Amino acid sequence: MKTIKAMLAGLLLAAPLAYGQALEVADTQAQDSVAKVHVERERIAGERAAAQAQFAREEIACRARFAVNDCVARSKARLRELLAHLRQQELVINAAERERQGRVRREELEQRAAEHAARLEGAAIPAQVPASAPAR
Repeated sequence: MKTIKAMLAGLLLAAPLAYGQALEVADTQAQDSVAKVHVERERIAGERAAAQAQFAREEIACRARFAVNDCVARSKARLRELLAHLRQQELVINAAERERQGRVRREELEQRAAEHAARLEGAAIPAQVPASAPAR
């Protein structure tokens, strides 16, 4: 019985250390993930700005031609297609970011629930009443 108590005490003492190390790894991975998302968002914003600048240049070039409307319409169609493609990329990134944030939140809630259950379990252990005590 004493060895079981000693093993449990050892596990309880080692658990926070292991949990802390796991949190550090998870935090590092989360920071890497956030950094990657930030880089992707910047890349998409850069591509969007480049596409709009290209459209502006094409529109100026179209105005120098005889068939202005058709030229501008083709440029606008290319711009819409590229912007739609970039928007799809943003939606994928947003969905992945929401999933990551949800996963982090669920892990936090699970940890809180486990801590709460451990506190309740520790408080629920009744003190042993000696056998010689009178029953009421």
